[in-house]
Amino acid sequence: MNEIFRPPRKSLYEGLTCAAFFSAASVLWPALWLIENPRHPAPPWWGVWCIGSMEVIWLTFASLSIYAVAAYRRLELHVDGARLRFRGVFRAVEFDLSTVTHARWRHWPTASLKLASNSQRLKIQFGYDGSPRLMEHLHQHIPLAVQVDWPVFHHHHLRPRVIGPEHVLIDRKRIDRYAIPAAITFLVVLLACGAWVGFLKAAAGGCIGAVLLFAMRYMIPKQGLRDLSMQATFRNIQRDEPEALWMMGWMLLALVVTIAFAAAERWLHFAPPFWLQMTGLAIAGVGFVAILAWGARCSYIREQKRRAELEAEWNAEHASG
Repeated sequence: MNEIFRPPRKSLYEGLTCAAFFSAASVLWPALWLIENPRHPAPPWWGVWCIGSMEVIWLTFASLSIYAVAAYRRLELHVDGARLRFRGVFRAVEFDLSTVTHARWRHWPTASLKLASNSQRLKIQFGYDGSPRLMEHLHQHIPLAVQVDWPVFHHHHLRPRVIGPEHVLIDRKRIDRYAIPAAITFLVVLLACGAWVGFLKAAAGGCIGAVLLFAMRYMIPKQGLRDLSMQATFRNIQRDEPEALWMMGWMLLALVVTIAFAAAERWLHFAPPFWLQMTGLAIAGVGFVAILAWGARCSYIREQKRRAELEAEWNAEHASG
């Protein structure tokens, strides 16, 4: 193989869109306070903390989006047999696959390969056009003895998907059928919230929701894709990941209690004592961390069990072959 791999053009469009959105949000977020409070431009301590925390989030995502645009312009991987020439945003590396002493294939959160030799390190993110060919080529040219987790990686990214009766076609028309009722419901909720939190803040929330809905629609390819239906996905989560349902239930309970306290304070003029608020916050935080730790532990056990099963299947197939 003698080929040059570059990121797809889609990554450029996504980076530009996200950079524009998060940069605008970082400017409009503090502007909302100044517009709604022209006589008191300096917010109280909790307002400074809230605005500052969100500014950090907006600017972080804006910076990552700008980096994605720069990566599209700079990123390049030249494969020439067993030699790699990688050019990133900040550095360039030449790597000989025959000298690799450790190669770890990772299927989550993104498909990647970590290479290490006695003198160099290189991480390859498989976001290129033609990534399946690149994966197979690297697997063939790296010594098998130093490759880790290849059977798991192959199962998730290279094995043909089995389309069953529970898979449905998800296209943009299907998204529209759900998005229009959701948008109408969302509009009614915004109008109701406008009388409570102010129509300007409600409009800002509506803009963020519209952008997210628009982005979700155009993340779906024009030809659509086959994926599990919502009912099948929920059944799989209920069977294989019950801790996820506990986490969602706990977050929903915390949200309902928070809304109830806020409504009681606004319309019934009843404010719970400070100690009760802090106790509730502590219980919510400790419970969330406990469920999160339990979920991480269960996920780790499932991953180890699945890894052992896939490695046994891979060894059996190649031993018989």
